[in-house]
Amino acid sequence: MFSQLSRQHAIRLTALATLALLSSAAQAQLNPGYTVLGKDPISNADIFTHLDIGVAYETGSVGSPGSWDLHIHLDPAPAGFDDEYAPEDALIYVGDGARVTTPAALAFLGVNSGDEIFLIPQGNPQSNANPADDNISWVGIGAEENAPGDFSGGIQLFLRNLEFTPVVGGSTIGNFAVWQPGSLGGISVLWQSNNGFDNTDLINVSVGAHDHYNFGFSSAGIYEVTIEAIGTPTDGGPSTSGLVTYTFGVGTTLLQAAAPEPGTFALLGLGLVGAVVARRRKQVG
Repeated sequence: MFSQLSRQHAIRLTALATLALLSSAAQAQLNPGYTVLGKDPISNADIFTHLDIGVAYETGSVGSPGSWDLHIHLDPAPAGFDDEYAPEDALIYVGDGARVTTPAALAFLGVNSGDEIFLIPQGNPQSNANPADDNISWVGIGAEENAPGDFSGGIQLFLRNLEFTPVVGGSTIGNFAVWQPGSLGGISVLWQSNNGFDNTDLINVSVGAHDHYNFGFSSAGIYEVTIEAIGTPTDGGPSTSGLVTYTFGVGTTLLQAAAPEPGTFALLGLGLVGAVVARRRKQVG
């Protein structure tokens, strides 16, 4: 299922791999420290990967409380991949196979009917007969590494910040949202970046379980999604994970995309080094 070229994105990108990206007409130049998860960014091959935003707590002992561990979990991990990655070490790649046309306006993403967005669907994209869906990663949120007795109650997962870096020549507005179907055919929006950040940007995570959601991105670019997990560990440990940032690279045409600081993605293309790329930041509050 996985070709030798396909496995390359499981290896940390080196300067040599970066040169290969430079010769690829529609790809981003990635931070050499990142492992790319999801669709192969070099060959654009159809690779299905089930990823979970893992929310875990390493329990401690009496007098020595444990600590939070937010990570990316691959289930299962294909050949050549680790089972887990630290968020700062990986980029979740969302290729053009995730493009869809909205049948109606989605105010929570700031888009109108007929606009294109990038969608990681709640349902398994491999479960239908559309070959175009085979290269869309399936992303969930899970806390199954802990037992319910590790916490007093559940875990609350808050969206705290979004930083968006557009592709050169693309939309300078990048909105991000997470939602599930609501009652009576409606939509239950859980995280939404285009109306500020507060404690209503909340996903309740059951300890010992995991779930799937719709992840929507309004345009191509780099999305730095900062979250915080809050809960009450029964070992008396800290009630918060602190702020943790996950990075999504959205759109096959990430050519000339700029990356987060520090550890920038270099600009691609002749004459683009040193170019100023607009960045849009929304702060907590």
